[in-house]
Amino acid sequence: MFKKIFVVTAVLLLVAGLVLAENRMRKNDDLGTAATVKGSLVSLDTEWYLKSGGSTYELHFGNRRYLESTGMVPLEGASCTVQGFLYGHELVVSEIEMEGKTFRFRDEEGIPLWAERRSGAYGRGTRLGAQSRGSGSRNGTAGRCGSGS
Repeated sequence: MFKKIFVVTAVLLLVAGLVLAENRMRKNDDLGTAATVKGSLVSLDTEWYLKSGGSTYELHFGNRRYLESTGMVPLEGASCTVQGFLYGHELVVSEIEMEGKTFRFRDEEGIPLWAERRSGAYGRGTRLGAQSRGSGSRNGTAGRCGSGS
């Protein structure tokens, strides 16, 4: 009897691990295509954009409290290089280099650095300068492009 319980428990743990790994991969896929874009910062109301060539990308830094804790202060017209995930004309910021300083917001897998990893939650962010909203964006969570990333 003990042997059966042990085998069933081991199989359940294995399946749970595979499901969680698959879920984590989907979260990264939802962000868009990895990209590096150089340009200059533009502010419109409470939103920040990156102007690069003939294109303009809405920037999503993520959790406002985390952004403030980095000490980063976006400057209108500042030249910068943004690494992140491109989804149409929206750019989820993983890392931004501005005026010789680099600020990180996501790890290499796209997971927010402010996220609560112990509980499996990935954090809820707000747009830079905006109030927190209860609903999310295209993937059903706040913290992506709908109410920040």
